[in-house]
Amino acid sequence: MMEQAFLFERRQAMESTPMLVNALDLGQRTLFTMMPLFLLLAVIALVAPGLMGGWLISAKSMQPKFSKLDPIKGVKRIISTQALIELAKAIAKSVLVGASPRFLYFNIGKFMALMDQPIQQALTNALTMAAQAAGLMVLVLIVVILIDVPFQLWDNAKKLRMSQEEIKREHKESEGDPQVKARIRQQQQAMARGRMMSKVPQADVIITNPTHYAIALSYQEGSMGAPRLVAKAPMRWPRAFVKSAKRQGCQDCRLRHWHVPCIITWT
Repeated sequence: MMEQAFLFERRQAMESTPMLVNALDLGQRTLFTMMPLFLLLAVIALVAPGLMGGWLISAKSMQPKFSKLDPIKGVKRIISTQALIELAKAIAKSVLVGASPRFLYFNIGKFMALMDQPIQQALTNALTMAAQAAGLMVLVLIVVILIDVPFQLWDNAKKLRMSQEEIKREHKESEGDPQVKARIRQQQQAMARGRMMSKVPQADVIITNPTHYAIALSYQEGSMGAPRLVAKAPMRWPRAFVKSAKRQGCQDCRLRHWHVPCIITWT
């Protein structure tokens, strides 16, 4: 295609119209030839963000925000850590991408020598140097991607990370306020204690350890194979058991071989 573009008659070279037609035809053929490559690049540009986390389509960014006109906030954004990082990235990318023009600059002597070479050799050498420059640019861009993509993923994960206060607030919203849960637990314990105390009159015997535990047992000779546990209470509740049993007309009894006090109802 390049060979056909540079091959024309002397008459065409002296007139502008044939040269313009030749240039338009060359541009059209070049466009059709490069179209598959352009389509491939477009597909890669659309698929790459999806592989990194998906697309985000939102009209929120187009809504006017007068807070952005605040000069103080604008200065803070300019001198922020994120802005300095983006500036450093832009400078690094410019330096790396500038490797391709530097390659062409260092090979300017070879480009100047193309004028003294035969057309076939000159085209071959020019295309070779252009391919080398393009390959160098692609290699540099790959290096930029290998550095920038992991950094973007890390920075995004860091932004999504919740602070300690946010974790506490989310835990409180999902699990409930600890103070409210403590009050509910106290009410449940009070209700359970009330149910136990209401069953004390059904007991035939209450065995207590005055400082640790108390149990209320019910036993009917002939109908039960073993005593049935009616209620139990830990720690400070045995005193309440004893008081409730006394109110029901029980009298104290101590089983010496158990070394624990015993209250038995009269039947």
